[in-house]
Amino acid sequence: MLSLLQLVGFSPEHPSAHSGSSTHSFEIMLSAFLLGLALGGLWIRRRIDQIEDPMAFLGWVQVVMGILALSTLVGYGSTFKMRSS
Repeated sequence: MLSLLQLVGFSPEHPSAHSGSSTHSFEIMLSAFLLGLALGGLWIRRRIDQIEDPMAFLGWVQVVMGILALSTLVGYGSTFKMRSS
């Protein structure tokens, strides 16, 4: 993963060197969020009619979202170790 980030020009040691400023960092974050919403909408649009129990599916989606949200805490904590080394 690290080499992939470096391949596209992102340096984890100096994230502001890639984005330039906090305004550009916000733009990148917002673009990634909106792209995720758009791609997720396209994905579910093609599959919504095939789901037998939409409420159960929604429940599982919520559980997965919670697990992914908790996993970001672990990832966030490890970024401090990466930057200090």
